[in-house]
Amino acid sequence: MRLFKPTYRVGSWSKVAAKGPRRTSRRWTVEFKDQHGRQRRQVAFTDKAASTELGNKIERIVVCVRTGKAMDPSLSEWADALPPALRKNLIRWGLLDARSASAAKPLSKHIEDFKQDLKARGNTAEYAETTAGRVDAIREAIGAGHLSELTPARVMEYLARRRITPEPTRAEPVAENVPKAARKRKLRVLSRATCNHYLTALKVFCRWMVREGRVGTSPVAYLRQLKGEADLKHERRALTLEELRRLLEATAKGPTRFGMSGPDRVMFYRMAAETGLRARELRSLTAESFDLNGRPPTVTVEAAYSKHRRRDVLPLRPELAVALRAYLTTKAPGAAVFALPHWLKPIKMFKPDLEAAKIAYRTGDDGPVADFHALRHTFITNLARGGVHPKTAQSLARHSSITLTMDHYTHTLVEDEATALEALPDLSAPEPERVRDTGTEGPQDRPAHLALYLARPEAERGAPVASGGTSERATGEETGAVKMGESPRGNAGFQSRREDSSWRGRRGSNPQPPDRQSGTLTN
Repeated sequence: MRLFKPTYRVGSWSKVAAKGPRRTSRRWTVEFKDQHGRQRRQVAFTDKAASTELGNKIERIVVCVRTGKAMDPSLSEWADALPPALRKNLIRWGLLDARSASAAKPLSKHIEDFKQDLKARGNTAEYAETTAGRVDAIREAIGAGHLSELTPARVMEYLARRRITPEPTRAEPVAENVPKAARKRKLRVLSRATCNHYLTALKVFCRWMVREGRVGTSPVAYLRQLKGEADLKHERRALTLEELRRLLEATAKGPTRFGMSGPDRVMFYRMAAETGLRARELRSLTAESFDLNGRPPTVTVEAAYSKHRRRDVLPLRPELAVALRAYLTTKAPGAAVFALPHWLKPIKMFKPDLEAAKIAYRTGDDGPVADFHALRHTFITNLARGGVHPKTAQSLARHSSITLTMDHYTHTLVEDEATALEALPDLSAPEPERVRDTGTEGPQDRPAHLALYLARPEAERGAPVASGGTSERATGEETGAVKMGESPRGNAGFQSRREDSSWRGRRGSNPQPPDRQSGTLTN
């Protein structure tokens, strides 16, 4: 091993300054031979003692790799504490295996580092706690103390067990003033969608391990999410306009619940029903999130609180902007507009207001429910009822696909279906006979319905005859003469028609063929 400080010339990249003054680097460089005898150089530290220790540790790793012996725990622990750039170099040179280097470190420590990294990258503390907590729940359930024990088979076995066997939920860290009822751990069975959320969190964690050089490949990279129809525990419905107005009216007169007065909850519900914002997004809003003087007025949700991790700027209705302008005058700058406790689920506050407005939470035994998230369904359904283009509705709902907007969030109300039926014809009303008016008979002489016409005697159902402005019915014999005789457009008839210029065929009339002898019309 050789330890030295390299020198360089100032501006040596330029031909003009090739003979510039020579400078010495501030940091030491360790030169050593790897397991294949190749010269390697690694930039060390400014401190010579620390750089010497680094060179000695690297030589010990080279000896372990060359002889095939495993590193002792102290050397493995030292390798785990190396900076990411230095660790990646050792992995690239084949001196350090990512899995073996992190094997000595407990998996729980990796998960804790993963949680801190999520927070450092701008995610909310709630998101970091939830994601890391799901990974830690899998680790605890399968008993994986180290990374080598995290196998795909054990992960899928755990998720399959949670689909049929109730297990206690993890105790989330909550504030000291949280009621005891909120601290209880509940036994529950995970739905297919929740199992997929757990699997997604684990795959994100393993990809982070690969990116950080702590593992060579992700052990769960090939695992796929559970297929099948989503088993929704709460199928939601959209509130009608009359129900929504009753809800706001009853809430305004209601008592204070969980620190929020009636007017506060009214504005909370209006924002959800007129913007489609989710509960977590509404909790993140401050007075600075609103631009009520813009055209149009807008509300901004920061990327850390948005579900798709993008900054959203949404327009507001002018009436809602007027109400917000008066409402925000009582809010301190930087403080949350809606002071809803972070541990409280909105349904705990929403359900009593539904009861006060005499709105059923669930329609029928297994029917859809009207919870707080149903206000988002109401927002998207009202867009569809107002004739908004589906692509615009998708943009306002901030959905990734138009299918999600139209199939899951747009509901058809009963009154809309009844209105649509008005486009069908009325079969109970009599339909007038479609006989053109020839000017020879009035509407009172025509049958009012096809059934009445067919009920007449056959003689009376003959075709009308045009003669001197009077109306007669042709007899069956005359009708037969027309059928059996030559056509009016035959030779004789055609000649007679040319000779008698007074004969004119009228559209809608039924004249008899001209007499073959006299060339005149026979009535």
